[in-house]
Amino acid sequence: MEYAIFKAARAELEAILQTRKAAWDSVEERLIAETGLARPWPMNLTPDAIKMHPDYRAAKAAWNEAWDVSRKLNGKFAGRFKKEIRADLAALRQSRLEK
Repeated sequence: MEYAIFKAARAELEAILQTRKAAWDSVEERLIAETGLARPWPMNLTPDAIKMHPDYRAAKAAWNEAWDVSRKLNGKFAGRFKKEIRADLAALRQSRLEK
């Protein structure tokens, strides 16, 4: 696999992760409104009434599935493209410093 293909796959997975996280958050917000539970929750933990709801569990499972794929992709190719990833991060840092 070439680095450009890896970057494209990783960008696509990041977009999927963001979409699924937004869906998960929207389900959580809807369930908060339905149950009438108010934030902040003790120790910032999601209440069981929300965590056990089928919609919440389905949204979280979808996000976990995408996260697992992303983790496996990064784990498999991060070492292989170590120099390229470092160069990209250095370029990103430099561009942020120039702003």
